[in-house]
Amino acid sequence: MFLQRFAIVNAELFDGSGAPPRRADAVVENGKIRAVAPAGELNLAGVPRTDAAGLALAPGFIDAHSHSDATLMLYPESESRITQGFTTEVVGQCGDADFICSGPERRERLERENGARVVWHDLESYMAELARRAPAVNVAALAGHGAIREEILGMSDRAPSPAELRRMEELLDTALRQGAAGLSSGLVYLPGRYAETPELAALAARLRGTGKLYATHLRSEGSGILPALREAAEIARAADGRLVVSHLKTMGRENWPKIRAALDEIDAMRRSGLSVTSDRYPYLHAATGLRNVLPEPYCSVADLREFLSAPERRREVAAALENAEARRKLPAEWEGILFTGARVEPEHLALRGLSLAEIARRFGVSPAEACTELLATEPNPRTQLRCMCEENLDRILSLDFVAAGSDSSGVPLDPSGPLTHPRAFGTAARFFRRVSRLASPAEAVRRMTSLPAAVHRLAGRGLVKEGYAADLVLFDPEKFDAPADYRDPRRPAVGVRTVWVNGEIAFDAEDPKRRGRAGVFLPVR
Repeated sequence: MFLQRFAIVNAELFDGSGAPPRRADAVVENGKIRAVAPAGELNLAGVPRTDAAGLALAPGFIDAHSHSDATLMLYPESESRITQGFTTEVVGQCGDADFICSGPERRERLERENGARVVWHDLESYMAELARRAPAVNVAALAGHGAIREEILGMSDRAPSPAELRRMEELLDTALRQGAAGLSSGLVYLPGRYAETPELAALAARLRGTGKLYATHLRSEGSGILPALREAAEIARAADGRLVVSHLKTMGRENWPKIRAALDEIDAMRRSGLSVTSDRYPYLHAATGLRNVLPEPYCSVADLREFLSAPERRREVAAALENAEARRKLPAEWEGILFTGARVEPEHLALRGLSLAEIARRFGVSPAEACTELLATEPNPRTQLRCMCEENLDRILSLDFVAAGSDSSGVPLDPSGPLTHPRAFGTAARFFRRVSRLASPAEAVRRMTSLPAAVHRLAGRGLVKEGYAADLVLFDPEKFDAPADYRDPRRPAVGVRTVWVNGEIAFDAEDPKRRGRAGVFLPVR
């Protein structure tokens, strides 16, 4: 049982507003912040205290772009999140909201791919199951267009009929009524890739008047980024005028110079009256399915394993990959594509962490042939692509509307768990350090706390303020860092002393076995 009333004293307070830090005391009572005052001004007689001298106190960090929908059910301890100071995750991103799964085919696929038994079918039942499992972090959720589409159309590459579109709208309406924070889409992924703009605009129109947002993994983050941004703006205007460009980037060396035009496009949207924000992880490798390196039409084939079961098809796709134009458009060089996911073939486990070039040498084939062989045996294996550059990362993280988002799933410290991207353990620390250098520590904290809380309308979160929830992180700004890397991604952040979620200690570096699990679902009404 957590202390009903306690104080944190002598802290360097970053209150989440972006204001300069100040030395302060804070009192927590029954999971809420009851008082905040300059150090020494409160009467704390008889109140248990944590002396925070030499440490910073901030609102609990908010992961504005998380894919922990299913992993929260498997790993409710949320070790990769809580050890770096994240106290809230926003799931349901990129169109793939796992809570929408009433159909047997989608349910079966989710269970097969995520390893979690699906005992929910909508947001309300997902919330109930999450509460039963007592997560360490708070959770908010977006309703995923891809999930809605799969429920009604499966993986069909066609437009919905009027009756099918009405059923899709009903699914979205239900999720919004049950507390979803908005609608998300992933237009490079299946089945979102099959959707045309009018379908998305029709669904987005259900947000009108709600104040809820439309978040999108753009249809292109590479050569087609400008028309993709314009499509996103069109859909957001059909909604409530609130757009989140998920994990803003320009992928592939040939597209790095497009960042200036992309940011000019976003600036024009904002000046036109659209509310446009974004999120970003502070790394140069993206994580995605291997199918996304394929050129059209192959990347749009629903069942690649079946398609590639014939040797002549594998040769056809390998030849397409080896075409000079296709090689030029690869999101990363073969040496920069790391294989990280194996679900089917046990011998592929030994390949995790190797580049496609290394795997090709091991197989004695070309990288294109190695790519097609993996896709013929694994269901869209996970990869990490070194497809971004340092200069653009700094330009993006310099923008005052870009929040911290890990774009990853919460995983345990246990090394036997799934291989992951270092951003799963290191986003908060790296974001803080990088934005502190580009702007200030106070601005870094604001963009990890009150900014995402405002964007997703998480009432009573994101500030150290009287009446707000006691989601708090006590850390050493000088030591806060992320040792996780691509070869050893499960190393926790350093410099975090204590994390509280709703007033209960969720992580204590001095007593690592002390783990509370007081997270709740945060419905947005």
